[in-house]
Amino acid sequence: MRLGIWMALLLCGAVVSQAQDYRSLLRDRSTGEAIDGATVVLFASDSTSVAVTLSDAAGGFTLSGTSAKWLQVTHLIYHTLRVELDHDLPDTLYMEPKAELLDELVVKTERPIMTLLDGSIPSYNIDVLFENSPVTTAYEMLGRLPGMSIEGGVPVLVGTNGFTLVMNGKPSPMPQEQLMEMLKTIPVQMVANVEISYTPIAKYRAKGASINIVLKQQSKDKALSGVVGQLYATYTNNYFGEYRTGGNITYSDGKGFSITGNYKGYLGSSRTNMTFDTEPFGTTSGLHINNVGKSTSTNHTAFLDLTYAKEKHNISASYYGDFSPKVRYQERNEMDPDPMDRRQVATYNTHHATIEYSYDDRLMVGAFYTDYLEHKDIQYGLERTPISDRAFAFLTKQRSQVYGAHVDNSHKLSDGWGVEYGSKLSLSRTMNRQLHRVIQGSEQTGDPMERISKELLADAYVGVKKQFSPKLNMGMTLIGDYAKYYDHEENFQVIPQANLTYVVAPGKIVQATLAAGKKYPRYFEREPFVTRHSEYQQWQGNPDIRPYVSYKGQVVYILKSRYIFILADTYDPRHFVQLMYLDPKINQIVYKTWNWHYTNSLSATSVLPLPQTSWWQGRLTINGQYNSLKVDIPYEETMERHRLMLFVGLTNDFTISKKNNLTAGLDLRYVTGGMQGYYNFSDMYMLDLKAKWMSADKKWSITASANDLLNRAIPRIHADYGIHKFDFVPSHHGRTFSLDVRYTIGSFKSEKKPSQLKTDRFGM
Repeated sequence: MRLGIWMALLLCGAVVSQAQDYRSLLRDRSTGEAIDGATVVLFASDSTSVAVTLSDAAGGFTLSGTSAKWLQVTHLIYHTLRVELDHDLPDTLYMEPKAELLDELVVKTERPIMTLLDGSIPSYNIDVLFENSPVTTAYEMLGRLPGMSIEGGVPVLVGTNGFTLVMNGKPSPMPQEQLMEMLKTIPVQMVANVEISYTPIAKYRAKGASINIVLKQQSKDKALSGVVGQLYATYTNNYFGEYRTGGNITYSDGKGFSITGNYKGYLGSSRTNMTFDTEPFGTTSGLHINNVGKSTSTNHTAFLDLTYAKEKHNISASYYGDFSPKVRYQERNEMDPDPMDRRQVATYNTHHATIEYSYDDRLMVGAFYTDYLEHKDIQYGLERTPISDRAFAFLTKQRSQVYGAHVDNSHKLSDGWGVEYGSKLSLSRTMNRQLHRVIQGSEQTGDPMERISKELLADAYVGVKKQFSPKLNMGMTLIGDYAKYYDHEENFQVIPQANLTYVVAPGKIVQATLAAGKKYPRYFEREPFVTRHSEYQQWQGNPDIRPYVSYKGQVVYILKSRYIFILADTYDPRHFVQLMYLDPKINQIVYKTWNWHYTNSLSATSVLPLPQTSWWQGRLTINGQYNSLKVDIPYEETMERHRLMLFVGLTNDFTISKKNNLTAGLDLRYVTGGMQGYYNFSDMYMLDLKAKWMSADKKWSITASANDLLNRAIPRIHADYGIHKFDFVPSHHGRTFSLDVRYTIGSFKSEKKPSQLKTDRFGM
């Protein structure tokens, strides 16, 4: 019923024409310099305003509107410029300076941080937004965008249940975790715009919100040429030292060819310190565990992208590789009176290649291949002579190969109609192998256990968009989702999505969304293997996990391009997530993933920029949730529970010295105790500090950071349900300190030549 009501509200409306984008550059006719802060207005034939914006520091502006007849540009020190829109807008518009200027007159204006694309998608100007910010990388940038934060070291779009990350308007078949790692090597200065859509975008295959990061060499506003890059070195201390070094470089010839490469190298050690205390269960008197471990590793990450664009055609090929040649890990239970060491040596390799072709920014065709390989040699208690009967050892190998292709297209039709459609297909083959060498202190001679899993995933979608008026547009999409697990099961579902955007006035936007998306378990969660971590803990696969469809209704209100208010409800029948429980039959802690009955989260979010001064700007984010769930608990009765949760975050950026280019940041976050299944989480407090110096030529930068200074960003977990009584602390060390040094190479320049202004088009 709730879904039907939402759909009925979104389907109400009338029909008008399609919006058109207008963009150009403003220049002083006498000096040729860019004109910043000019007011640009689109007018209809009856002289009513269609859209308005301000030109940016480069003199550029972009407007979108329907039935616009002429464009007017005004500025205090220039004569008003009026352009009829019966022909294409020139790439460059020149304005005449006024002769009667006042002496000592200073004009101040606020450069817009956001424009609205296609009438519904907020696009943030990164140069303006982070002009006086200590942010260094594109990854850090995500956590400080309006409506976003960093939780557990991961960027989160507050008020949503996740987002799809897109690069340069192209959805990537790479796992989102790998895309995030790549963002850590991209300097924030290389990012032109970030588009945040709270409504689903079908061509991105986003089942909900999406974030599109547009790099400057991919900007369509102007052709760029030159070489731009950045080299960096970072030292981080989190109990042990970690070293990272690498760089990012991009070459563009201004005629359509560009090449981008980045590399990150890592060498260091990290510490684990996990405690687990249980009440008596089974035949045990309780388990008391303090696993302290050290991991030492090297890692190499590389990315290469070749792109060629000619008129409306664009073709690109990219490669991503992630290599960890040897990861050593050693751990022991410090609370065991007779502790035994767990030793592990592992190798991880990932290769991912993609080729893409696009035409006119609407037709996209691509193919991809991913290869993942993992080896592990795990030993527990083998350091002793003679070997204890508690000892075990085994080898694991996992190889996963994925082949896939996609095609997407869209058309703008008459009377404001638009249609988009596409399909994606992927076929994966995963091999899992385990060979037990020692069990309970005895050597084993049996054959390895091996399982081959094949999975076919396919989807097809068709969406319809309609611009009712310059203020109102709507879209609907139907997705057909097919999944086949060979020799196991297959299923097909039709998933609807709908959204509506209404521009109340310039800077006041209301968006309503109904979204549904299918969630798949990770392939290794379905494998029927048992992996022992120690004599007290084991991980169990679950072949009975089933995908589920998540349903979400949401209303977003954006005020003055800065203030964001969100009301949302997410319902997940058959939700799944990994939980741990106490198994009295084997007297061990078991980690396992299974389907629940449901989860539901009703949330309200506010993002409130605080009054800005010449030396400080801040943002307050508040999110309240009412969460409900129902889940079957092993060895106990089904649990149904409800709980309120509150998140409050305050982000601060300070300009310490404009003369010396010194900036600083201070972030405070507080989260009340939440729940997951029968777990209860403690309150979390987070305090992060950052200071950044940049040289006068903006080539050098040094950033010092201190994260989780209170050491309370990692929650404590408590459970008290039937036999499941325990206290769990995932880690006792969250506090980190780091020093980052970067050097920027080169710069881009515009290759477009200013066109001469035709005076016969002014109509004056």
